[in-house]
Amino acid sequence: MNKNKIILIIILAIIFLLIGILVINMKGTENSSGKKIVRAYKIWIVGDDTSKFETFLADFKKTSGYSSTQFLVESFPNFEDYYYSLASAMTRGEAPDMFVLNNNEKSLFEEQVLGIGPSIITPSNFRKNFKRIFGDELIVTTKDGDKGVEFLKGIPIGYETLGIYYNRKYIVSKDLTSLSSLSNVVSKLKKKNPSVIPIGMGNGTTVYGSNDIITQFFLLEDGVTGINNLSSNQLKSALSTYMMYGGKYGDNNYNSSFDSLKYSGKNNLDLFTEGKTFMVVGYPRLLNEIEKRGYSKAYLEASVFPHYSPTKGKSLINYNYFVLNKDSANKELGFELLQYMSSEKGAKEYLSVFPYYLPSQISLERDLLENKVSERFNVLLKDFYKFEHELGSFDKGVASIYNKDIKRVLDDSTNYISQYESLSKKLLCKKEKFLTLKNPSVSCE
Repeated sequence: MNKNKIILIIILAIIFLLIGILVINMKGTENSSGKKIVRAYKIWIVGDDTSKFETFLADFKKTSGYSSTQFLVESFPNFEDYYYSLASAMTRGEAPDMFVLNNNEKSLFEEQVLGIGPSIITPSNFRKNFKRIFGDELIVTTKDGDKGVEFLKGIPIGYETLGIYYNRKYIVSKDLTSLSSLSNVVSKLKKKNPSVIPIGMGNGTTVYGSNDIITQFFLLEDGVTGINNLSSNQLKSALSTYMMYGGKYGDNNYNSSFDSLKYSGKNNLDLFTEGKTFMVVGYPRLLNEIEKRGYSKAYLEASVFPHYSPTKGKSLINYNYFVLNKDSANKELGFELLQYMSSEKGAKEYLSVFPYYLPSQISLERDLLENKVSERFNVLLKDFYKFEHELGSFDKGVASIYNKDIKRVLDDSTNYISQYESLSKKLLCKKEKFLTLKNPSVSCE
């Protein structure tokens, strides 16, 4: 064998060796038990702290055999930024192995989800262990020959519902048992304190989370499930009730502060902290924002957002559920992590680091609903939960557009009905384009 051939063989051997190392690093290898060793696993989340999520993963790493895996967790502040990044990552072949979807829209990314079959998590056990709404929304039936086979889309560990935060110097929880009792207490507070705005809601821009507060009013109307089945009468009823709290001729008159708040970059939470309003509406996690503004812990309490009556309408539920990317090279790890998330042990670990979530599993309610949302305040998870209130999702069409544009609708105190009708048409048009590609070139504006 001549010298040139020897050199060529050595070069080829080095190339194959480097390729082998690269494949091992990218896709993992197997240990003596045949279990894949995964070098890196990407998880994308929305609205939750990265370091706290990594704390949750620490226990899984200890008990699962993936102690050497590097979990690359990326957290996004909102779904608008998240969806742009997710679309880009999928186009480039760099999508996360696991990501989240939200319940209040039908996402085009559902096409990228790997179903969780009954051999991984049994649908019947899921129905038994989780609150009913999750089985109704996340269990899907597909055809396998002549038979229908059920599988899960994803795993929800916790959820949020709206409540009313109030100053207990002026209000007690029994004042907030229904919308009529809320109206009564607003009237009484205004008579005693004419310069104060009883509750900080009534428009869009200056009300923190107004997009979901008005959505809650929509769901108080019987039979409403989304923008596609909100009748004209229901629309007028819900919008008029909400806008009444902003109207200058009503008892609340929140809009009297609209200009000053808008131009100073403030909102209802600032008025709440300053003692200029006695109530605000929000999810349990709103307590983080209230705490940042230095609200006195001695006076803060919370209560379930009221209905017209206990059996009328639904309480808006907001949750993200974890799904697997069908193109992930690490499906085994993904299934094991979802199994851990769906267990009592895994859920407890998750809910301990994210205490603003109510538990999705029925067995955890008795203990965890007594927990404080924050150690600093006497606000409990059960302050956002009422057994008699049925939970419901609301299909926003395209949530990122709905959440932004609905605020502009609520800022128009005279034309809000027609403004909403225009927005609804746009959302339904865009939803159809995104999900079906029907008439993709037609403008929805």
